Amino acid sequence: MSRALSARVFRADPRRAAGFTLVELLVVIAIIGVLVGLLLPAVQAAREAARRSSCQNNMRQIGLAVHNYESSTQTFPSTGVKPDGPKYGYWDPLNANRDNYGVNTLTWMWAILPQLEETAIQSLRGNGAGYLDPAQSLDGSTVAPFVCPGRGARRVVAKNGVLQAYADYAGYMNDDVNVSRPNFFHPNPGARVQFQGIISAGGYSDPSTGNFVKMAPVTMGSIRDGTSHTLLAAEKAVRTTEYLSGVWPEEYGQFNPRELYGVMRCGTYPPISDALGGAIPSGTVRRANPPSDTYERGFGSSHPSGFQAVFGDGSVRSINYDVDLTALNQVGKRADKMGRNSDLD
Repeated sequence: MSRALSARVFRADPRRAAGFTLVELLVVIAIIGVLVGLLLPAVQAAREAARRSSCQNNMRQIGLAVHNYESSTQTFPSTGVKPDGPKYGYWDPLNANRDNYGVNTLTWMWAILPQLEETAIQSLRGNGAGYLDPAQSLDGSTVAPFVCPGRGARRVVAKNGVLQAYADYAGYMNDDVNVSRPNFFHPNPGARVQFQGIISAGGYSDPSTGNFVKMAPVTMGSIRDGTSHTLLAAEKAVRTTEYLSGVWPEEYGQFNPRELYGVMRCGTYPPISDALGGAIPSGTVRRANPPSDTYERGFGSSHPSGFQAVFGDGSVRSINYDVDLTALNQVGKRADKMGRNSDLD
């Protein structure tokens, strides 16, 4: 072989070795695609685990705040009173936490703000308004422990023009159905049993006289089933289509006592994942009266495996969506001598 030919061969070999053929490149891309496909579910699972852990921490803070409130007042916070009727909307300027009749006119979530180090937000209550600031600064205030990271902080200008901060947790009540009364605070037979949980109503307006009637507060001694076996609060159902909707802001808020579903949810509705978008699974036992209700009257969450709940002793656990509704309601009632935490497994 001549020296020139040998030199050309020598120079060509390194260039050929440093490159990739099209087949080799496609194989590498395919391998990378497989690895990403295997890694992505693990990354998503890790993110969901972090969101679920953060949500559980929120519920622990709420449970601790409720306990600190009880420790300082010897009663648990009430879910407020409806700000309509002849005896509503008045308040004592010397004690902004209570109205002239001794009952909180705002919700339990507003009442525990000082225990969450949010006294500044609590003080936004409107002077003379009785329950909301006319400028809506209270309604539009985001409180971090009230927001599940799976949904994120959300503030929406509602259909009535009010800036509404949405919240993701609600207290337990056992039902909202009683055809003999027009609202949650009617004194007719059966009305009070709707609030058999730790958080109860503050009072109601007697339709026969128009007078305000204060309901007995819930104390530690009232929880005869034991705090570790009585549900305090849990995540509330919110359809993904309603994350930023201003159509029914009162069902997703935190301080508005005019609509209970913002701060209280019923154990008689099947807990549902947000991802279902409002659809009720076939075969689900659901309260039939009225049949047109949306499932935002019950509990649920953005988490795929279940929703988080805090109990009267401050402990937090996850509850599956297919939990037995009878067991859920028994655990929610504070003094029915039925239901234990383990029944939810």
